[in-house]
Amino acid sequence: MERNTAPRVEFRRLVEDESKAGLLRVRGERIAPNDVGISVLSDVVSDETGRLGARLQEVEEQLGDIDAALHRLDEGTYGTCQSCGRAIPDERLEADPTARRCADCQLASDGAGPSGDAGAAGGAGQSGGG
Repeated sequence: MERNTAPRVEFRRLVEDESKAGLLRVRGERIAPNDVGISVLSDVVSDETGRLGARLQEVEEQLGDIDAALHRLDEGTYGTCQSCGRAIPDERLEADPTARRCADCQLASDGAGPSGDAGAAGGAGQSGGG
């Protein structure tokens, strides 16, 4: 018994159309979560880019401090406080080889009052900034 091929062709078209429509629906349903996922991923990338940018700036500042310390070494002014002109103690230079100021002048520069409140955050281990 031979079947008419016309209904089979039409059936195939309907199935393909339904498959395409179903696929589009599935894709449509996935687009919304993916948009959220992409948004979250974008936020993560943006946050990470911000962190990396901040870290890069920090490293560039450290390299600038190193270059400045090397320049002071070449000039013969390394180890001399740029604020008061006194010698920076070796202990401070060992803790922070790029220090530009003695601890007292650095504390004053960091805005610490006589109580030395900034000493914990901006003491001998901090570079001289500046």
